[in-house]
Amino acid sequence: MNFTKLNPKTIFLLLTILMSALYIWPELNYQDLLSQGDHGRDLYAFDAVTHGKLPYKDFWWVYGPIMPYYYGLFFKVFGVHITSVLLGRALIVVTCSAFFYLSAACLMSPLLAFIASAWFTQGRQEFFFTYNHVGGIAAELIICWCLLSYLRIGASMRYLWIGQDQFWISRIGGYSF
Repeated sequence: MNFTKLNPKTIFLLLTILMSALYIWPELNYQDLLSQGDHGRDLYAFDAVTHGKLPYKDFWWVYGPIMPYYYGLFFKVFGVHITSVLLGRALIVVTCSAFFYLSAACLMSPLLAFIASAWFTQGRQEFFFTYNHVGGIAAELIICWCLLSYLRIGASMRYLWIGQDQFWISRIGGYSF
């Protein structure tokens, strides 16, 4: 790979991924405290889906259905260990960092976006009691990046408002035009 042909945005994206991997590295083999209620429920759910059980039907589950399957995949590949879950969580944190950078790069220079992403990754505030919320943060950052990318490529805000008007008109029984 010839790094001299890469643009600054790509270089700083690669640096962001490397930086976030370095930040998360010490957490790969360490779980400070385990909450019997929430962490125990989560770990049971991740293991249950590896045995073919379904969330909401075969066991109680309060969140969306994606995360048990996500972490269940890590149980299947790496074994039923807490380190498998921590590896899955680390991958989501790296993804969050990358999409935070991409979102910020839509609004500022690649260097400032890298610094913002480093600040976000280093000082992230996760909800301690469950492994699911980091997946929601990743989904929100992906949506934010999609929206900012849409606006950056020259799309006008009026298209968003027109789309919103069309949605509500169709919902209340009006005619769309």
